[in-house]
Amino acid sequence: TDFNSSAASSYRLSMAMGQPLAPGTYYIGFYNSTASVVTSCSLSSRAIGDGMSYSPAPVAFDGGEAAITNLAPRDVAYFYVDVPANQPSWKLRLENTSGETTLYVRKDRVCTLGNYYASHASSAASIYDYPATTTARLGRTGDESYILTPEGGENTLRAGRYYIMVLSLGLNPTSEQVGSGTSGAVLRSMGNAPVTNLGTLPLAGPLELADGYAGGENKLYNFVVPAGVLALEVRLLNRVGAPTMALCAGTKFLYLPAYGMFASDWSPPSTSLITLANPGTGTYSMCIAEPGTSDPSAGTYTLQINTVGATTIPFDGGNATISNLAPSNWTYFVTDVPATVGGKPVLGWELKVSNWAGARPTMVVRRGSLPNGAGTSNGGHDWSRENGDVQTSTTWNAGNQWATSSLDWTSAGWERTDFNSRA
Repeated sequence: TDFNSSAASSYRLSMAMGQPLAPGTYYIGFYNSTASVVTSCSLSSRAIGDGMSYSPAPVAFDGGEAAITNLAPRDVAYFYVDVPANQPSWKLRLENTSGETTLYVRKDRVCTLGNYYASHASSAASIYDYPATTTARLGRTGDESYILTPEGGENTLRAGRYYIMVLSLGLNPTSEQVGSGTSGAVLRSMGNAPVTNLGTLPLAGPLELADGYAGGENKLYNFVVPAGVLALEVRLLNRVGAPTMALCAGTKFLYLPAYGMFASDWSPPSTSLITLANPGTGTYSMCIAEPGTSDPSAGTYTLQINTVGATTIPFDGGNATISNLAPSNWTYFVTDVPATVGGKPVLGWELKVSNWAGARPTMVVRRGSLPNGAGTSNGGHDWSRENGDVQTSTTWNAGNQWATSSLDWTSAGWERTDFNSRA
């Protein structure tokens, strides 16, 4: 109180019907555990339900809002949103107008004090049914943003009633004490989470967008990869803060994990570069946010998506120069290997890499599509099961690739230059 603090003067139990509350007779007892100090207290009993002491107020799914005013510290207000069928996502915002508040969301039941809380989740099912429905709890300093996406193997949200609780923390609370005064906020249900549509990518070339997010926000994007694109290179440039991205094929969004994002699917995130060789045509979706913190800050970045083609090089007599290939980047060439040249049968093929400056490059040759990583692999067909390993195999199936950065007839890794040697 004022600039001092005192032990909390109230505590409470709060529970949902069905977890664990059930109709019946309940006895409430009080015990004084001290040896000589007497105690006095007050007890209040409040029901939660339509027309009761706590009567959850409806908020429309798409565009609904509710104002919370003069909510004393530790007090709560209840709401609900009926999420209709066939929705790809849902976004809630809790915007403080005074003091600080915490947002809770739970499907089918009001919050149970002590139920498993989460500020993000790698499975939307954790909100649906684990364990007996998790409660989403968002309590960072500032406004709150909550996004729910479908469970794994599902394309839409599970329709039904989602209960929302707003808890007041008062003015200037700390991690160990509530604040003074009252809190106010506006709860907004925004319907489907906003997605920035980047449109159809070019067959070859860059697409760039300068963007950013507020603290606790997740930015969502989608784009279409047209037929004929051989590779995608997605970069985050000019990063301020800690923006991180996750990308996948389809219309669902991935789990980073990032505060406020409840999603089911996961793919390794990146702060700089994601490369996809031989991407399929169709829609791709991505999420950008600051992961792994309970109080994320704002961030800005430039999103760059490059569609990549391959330069044609003649099979016999072809030459090319690779200049300034950046770390962790690729460049591609393509050629057709014929059975004959000038009416004469082709007996073999040699590819030579020479005169490199800086890092030694790795060459990867893959039949039928762009290389998928920088190692020798079988593309689903084991070289060793095709009459030996890659060097002795009599077939080169589509999808198999051969990588090297050192093979040579002589097996000598050094060259003589006067009386010195070099790689």
